[in-house]
This record gives sequence, C-alpha cells and structure tokens, in this order.
Amino acid sequence: FVQVVYVCIRWYFYKHGGELDGMQLKSLDPTERLWQHIRLDRIIGCIAFGAASISSPGVIHHSEGYGFPLGEPNRTNSERATALSKVLTTAGFRAPVRKDFREEVWLKLLGNLTFNPISALTGATVADITNYQQASDLCRDMMLEAEQVAKQLGCTLRVSVDRRLQRARDLVGDHKTSMLQDVEKGKPIEVDILNGVVEVASLTRSQIPAISAIAKCTNLLNHVLEKNTKSKL
Repeated sequence: FVQVVYVCIRWYFYKHGGELDGMQLKSLDPTERLWQHIRLDRIIGCIAFGAASISSPGVIHHSEGYGFPLGEPNRTNSERATALSKVLTTAGFRAPVRKDFREEVWLKLLGNLTFNPISALTGATVADITNYQQASDLCRDMMLEAEQVAKQLGCTLRVSVDRRLQRARDLVGDHKTSMLQDVEKGKPIEVDILNGVVEVASLTRSQIPAISAIAKCTNLLNHVLEKNTKSKL
C-alpha cells in the first residue's frame, strides 16, 4: 500500500498547475529513470486505504479498508477513470473518481508519515501509538505539519487530523505497519515517502520540525538495516 502512495507522490506535480507544475521530486526518482521511461499520459492516480500483513511468502491477510479512490492528474472526470472505477467497484472496492484526487494523497500520507516510521522506530502497533498519549500527540503534531504543507499546495483535507487519528484508533487497531513488518524481518524500509514530504515542504517553505526529526531517525534506521543486509550477502 505504501508503494501506491509512493507512485502518486513521485508524479504529484504532473499537470498540477501553478509554479510547481511538472516539478520532479529528486528524493523519489534521483536518476529520473521512471520519469523518462513511464509514459505520463498513462497515469491514473489511485490510493489504497487498507491495512494488511504478510504471514508468509505470497500469503496476505487483509485487516481493514476497501477504499481505492481514483483521479486524473489534470482533475478531469475522464472515461478511462470512470471505466476503471466500475471495474474496481464490481470487484468489491470503493473506488470513486475524485476531482481533487491530491487531497486523497495527503489523507493517506497523514498515516504513512506518522504511524509507519514511529512503529518502525519503537516496535509499536497502531493501537499502541494511538492509545499512548505522548505518541498520539506526536502523530497529531506531524499530521498538522503535513496539513499545512498540503494547504500551501491548495489542498484542503476533507477529514480533520483529529478524525484521522480517531479512525486509525477505531478501525486499524492492533495492526503492525508495513515498516514494522519489514524491520522485524531485518529488511530495509521504505523511507522515500518521508523524504518526499520533506522535499515538498522545502519547495513550499513550510516548517516541519517533527516530521524532519522523525525522518532523520528513520533514515538512520534504514541505513543500519541496509548495512546489516549487505553484511549477510
């Protein structure tokens, strides 16, 4: 699920409009290989709102969430997006076509840039984080920072930060994030989402002290995991 957001963030500014239109995020595609080799006119945005865990190779247990909102980069309600929405809806998913799809990206990011790294750094589940006041307060601070970045880009989130935290507490519960699952397996973690948000904040001149601090710690954790992985080869 993180990878879905990763792709959406990578091409966030494609047909975005304004002074950042077409901006490429170096933290996500430093060599510009994907930008050069994946046809941009084939992109339809999609966010997976769900929680799952890998119990064994090829075996995925779904915990919560069936939302797969879609959106065109240029904010149109196209025939192809509508057709894809019908296919996903028929398969049992909630897949509306959103004109302001980038708002969905930020709603997903509120969880990915908080619960994932904090769980990876501490070993806590989502329930542990949301029910422990200091951790919940940290998540709230980070979410508010991200919300301010989104507003700088013209996005007003349809769900409040407090509601986002409450939904995680009520619906996700005692779930191990994808980052925590990777840490427990000794695998490198996906830090690109955090680094991408830090880069976007820099472009908008937004102050994100909590996100930046957690990003630095998470990058260090990933550095150690990568080093340990290489030493075993």
